[in-house]
Amino acid sequence: MEKMKILLINGCIEQNELKDAVCEVLQQRGLDVMCVDLDHAVAGCITCGKCIRKRYCVLDEELGRNVLYEGVIGVMILCRVQYERPDRNLVSYLKRMMYSRCERFDRMPYAIVYVSRNMQEKPSMEIDDLMARGNMFKVQDQHNGVIHSKQDILDVKKMADRLGWISQCTENGRKDLPECEGPVVMKDFVR
Repeated sequence: MEKMKILLINGCIEQNELKDAVCEVLQQRGLDVMCVDLDHAVAGCITCGKCIRKRYCVLDEELGRNVLYEGVIGVMILCRVQYERPDRNLVSYLKRMMYSRCERFDRMPYAIVYVSRNMQEKPSMEIDDLMARGNMFKVQDQHNGVIHSKQDILDVKKMADRLGWISQCTENGRKDLPECEGPVVMKDFVR
């Protein structure tokens, strides 16, 4: 039997200790971690609509046809916040991922950790709105996933553990879930 996987999308590549902490917790739960480091510029969606017909993004072979998504039962996102906005590379990646593969992520749990240097910054809900349109549900914590310092790594570990547990429970109970009303198709392109 293939091990269950969590997709870790690292949009905060300068914070390797966060990525390492998340990987450690999820591996202790018996889950594989597939990591995507966004250390390069990601082009935004050009609203060509080909992802709806072809089921992959034609702009990037790696993003569109990657077998990375096979066997994934949950998504963990590490996001840098600048000027109260999530990282643009991360948002571009997530939009293209959700537009081309949204049915793969139907009813899948996800968690977001926002990394902000300023205690006053509250991230916008742009990523949450995008994931909700893909019919995913959010794993919350008491701080809404916003961390400001390295002392908050314990909160990140708790959230990763909660995501791993919920993902395993959801996947094990998926056969008992009622059928969805219809296929999830994202057709509202937003620039």
